[in-house]
Amino acid sequence: MSNTDSNANSQHSKNSQADSITKFLVEQASSPVLTEEAAMQELIEKHGLGEHALRIMEIVQTTTRLHTARYRDVALPQAKAELAGLLDNTLPELTGCGPYDIAMALALCKILAANSIITREIQDKLLEFCEKHWSNPTVFSSAGGTTGLSGILSHIPLMIGCVAFAAPSGISAKMQNAMPTPAFYSKNLANATSEARYLGYEDNALTETTKESLSTFSLNVGTASYANVRRFLNSGSLPNPDAVRVEELLNYFPANRGNNFAKMENSPFYGYYSLFPCPWNSERVLMHLALLAEGENTFEGRVEDEIPPCNLVFLVDTSGSMEGSDRLALVKAGLNLLIDELRPADKVSLVTYSGTVSIPFSNFSGDQKVEMRAAINSLIASGCTAGGEAMKLAYEQAKRGFVKNGVNRILMFTDGDFNVGVSSNAELTALVARKRDTGITLSILGFGGYNLNDSMMVQVADKGNGNYSYIDSLSEAHKVFTEELRATLTTVAKDVKAQIEFNPVLVKEYRQIGYDTRQLEAAEFNDDNREGGFIGSGKLVNALYELTLVGQKTSVDPLRYATPTDEAKKDASSAKNGEANGGNGSGEAAEVNFADELAFVKLRWKAPEAKNSTLTAWPVFHKHLHAEISQANADSRFIAAVAAFGQKLRNNPALAETSWPQIAALAQEAVGTDPGGYKNEFVKLVKLADKLAKH
Repeated sequence: MSNTDSNANSQHSKNSQADSITKFLVEQASSPVLTEEAAMQELIEKHGLGEHALRIMEIVQTTTRLHTARYRDVALPQAKAELAGLLDNTLPELTGCGPYDIAMALALCKILAANSIITREIQDKLLEFCEKHWSNPTVFSSAGGTTGLSGILSHIPLMIGCVAFAAPSGISAKMQNAMPTPAFYSKNLANATSEARYLGYEDNALTETTKESLSTFSLNVGTASYANVRRFLNSGSLPNPDAVRVEELLNYFPANRGNNFAKMENSPFYGYYSLFPCPWNSERVLMHLALLAEGENTFEGRVEDEIPPCNLVFLVDTSGSMEGSDRLALVKAGLNLLIDELRPADKVSLVTYSGTVSIPFSNFSGDQKVEMRAAINSLIASGCTAGGEAMKLAYEQAKRGFVKNGVNRILMFTDGDFNVGVSSNAELTALVARKRDTGITLSILGFGGYNLNDSMMVQVADKGNGNYSYIDSLSEAHKVFTEELRATLTTVAKDVKAQIEFNPVLVKEYRQIGYDTRQLEAAEFNDDNREGGFIGSGKLVNALYELTLVGQKTSVDPLRYATPTDEAKKDASSAKNGEANGGNGSGEAAEVNFADELAFVKLRWKAPEAKNSTLTAWPVFHKHLHAEISQANADSRFIAAVAAFGQKLRNNPALAETSWPQIAALAQEAVGTDPGGYKNEFVKLVKLADKLAKH
């Protein structure tokens, strides 16, 4: 045998060993199961790994623990610190140990980065170490040259589905050139963090009616924030204030049909209002507006034709970040609940996505439950997240199975951590907005915690004429997919907007509680090109205002030279109300008397297939103001407690003097009828927040 043949065989042997090492590392880092130390030692010997491989395997094991539920939220910083400590102790020992140990360290680094687990600081530490030793010609020679090292690294993207690498500042061009860049390189993934993303916002300010008497907003029926807040509290921490959207807390609870809802003329809505003293400020009054869409409040007892035939596309995120009992495992359990409700006339497709997009089944009928369950239960989490491309394919599937006069909806199950292809909020919302007029709607079901992209999901669901729910437990999945299935799937009205005009003669100031991110310009109310919210069948929507009435202390001293507005000067007795229709919310006919009107409420909405909006309106009368909060109906008092809870979680100074026990007591006294136990659960959450706030 010639020296050339011998060298070639030696090189082939080294490359084979490198392949074996890399495959082994990928397999171990991707496994959700922790390996015992004895088993690790056996594996190390079996694969002929280097003397320091045990330490590297400890890093792999710590990384695996980062995937488990106990390290997802509260203990995540602890796990990261543990990983950083292992790296500090291990990297110096790798010096001079040969290229394979270095290749293992780099492979692990890239696997971690691809799964959005480690911080850039840890990633940079590993990369800088590798660069230092790659600059040694001996290391390159023993690896078989630069080509040999590139060969080792080139296997990584093939085995983990995707990889993203962005060299930190200071890393030399020599090292960057030695790194292979896969075709599906993603800058977004390289910059991914393990922190949740929430849309920051400021609470609505107190407004003087003489300066602006109109309050205009888009309705929101999402409930994701409530379930997410519950997850935070049950995990032992107060929520990120930006994770608290007060209107989504208000709208979480089912309607109590015992209330005196009045039918609103020429609309699919019932409504009522309530006026009572503000529990956290004796100088203010609360105005509660409740809107209930037509349809049964629960899915129980329905007949087969109550929900139109459905064409559903389950769009399921199966990327590596979805590994865990609170993610993909919970998605599967929730989908199995939904499958129970399907009828033979319904059609269902499944689109999954990680590094690639696939269609496990298409256009199955609702009675193919066994086949659907088999496909869903076989899903595993791995790779990166090509969510944007998957959304396009889901719309194609929905179009292919389109049911005229039926429900055509994509249900997206994800943590929102998109990192390949179309992934920015602007790109995703633009994609969904283009599809909203095709009759295909999109709802999002959020999962997970430490990397939850809440900001994206709120915006995308809004543009998709759908709702955004967060699933923190199987009981919440049951609420969304069984108890409230009609509201989840069936649209009663779209582009719903509200505009409240306050009478400056009686109302000096107002502040809307919630809907902070859904405020509109006054002129947008009549603009049918300006989209509003979507409301599902049987869904209850609440709005709450804090008012300063005449005779109460205002936040600003009265102006010395103020002149009443022309409207305020009008003779109340001769004024005519030509727009009002509908009752006053108490079953009485609307009175034509501006002097007693606190406000005039207008609502614009479109039927699901309509292009033009319909207007309905009703007045709110001062004479219905209750002298005591105890005189208001139980649901209105409970909503006040929920509003106080949400504002206090957001550190709103208006609630600074109101204690958690006071909020809990207000809620407890107003629980009333509670068939699902949700109100009693809320009281427990308030008490839990009280305990957590003390630490």
